[in-house]
Amino acid sequence: HRQVLQRHWTSLLGADLAPKVRLEAIRGSELMVSVDDPAVAEHLRWSARDLCAAVNAVCDGEVVDELSVKVRRRGA
Repeated sequence: HRQVLQRHWTSLLGADLAPKVRLEAIRGSELMVSVDDPAVAEHLRWSARDLCAAVNAVCDGEVVDELSVKVRRRGA
């Protein structure tokens, strides 16, 4: 599923948000991403349900039902 998500990343998140969000992993039913900006992390947390639904639609099934967002400072 990771390759499918990477191919559709911009359409899933939008052209402005996609470059700011890194796909880290899918573990079980959890989509794990990282960001540099706490404001982006908060936005993703608020839209987690919609993002999970979009991921499941792209992957043709119930792949994820939870979003985990980590904030990583640049250079860390």
